[in-house]
Amino acid sequence: MLERLSESARPVKSLEDAARCARSAEFLQTVAELMEHALEGDRAPLSRCYVYDALENTLELQKISPVDSLAVRLGGPNNSVLLDTKHKNLLQLDFISTHKLTGKKVYFTIYAGTQGALRGVPIQICYQPNWWFQVVLNLLPQKQIEQGSSIAAVKN
Repeated sequence: MLERLSESARPVKSLEDAARCARSAEFLQTVAELMEHALEGDRAPLSRCYVYDALENTLELQKISPVDSLAVRLGGPNNSVLLDTKHKNLLQLDFISTHKLTGKKVYFTIYAGTQGALRGVPIQICYQPNWWFQVVLNLLPQKQIEQGSSIAAVKN
């Protein structure tokens, strides 16, 4: 494998230039770092570069908003209720990821717990790549995890 890499005619990508992203963190580590800054009381906007697939991106925490209460209700087939819960004392964190070369932007929101065992835990993640498709991921309460429930929801 290493021999094939050295024989390649494609140019080697390097991030050693001082103008390039000096961090080795990837996407999830960068999200966690910015979430922690928000929980510590830092103000938005906050941004960090990160590398994904050997390409540079910038993740910006654009807005931080306190949320007193977030009700989550997920309906299932035949009018069943798969998830009905309420979370209190959250932060709404609005992010923008920008690809350095193309300028393409990706927007998403994370609702994070601020207290106790849920401090820094993503309670809900909302991602809408276009006007007709939205993905909402919800934290499953511990009691439902213990009962063996599994819920995956995609909202159109």
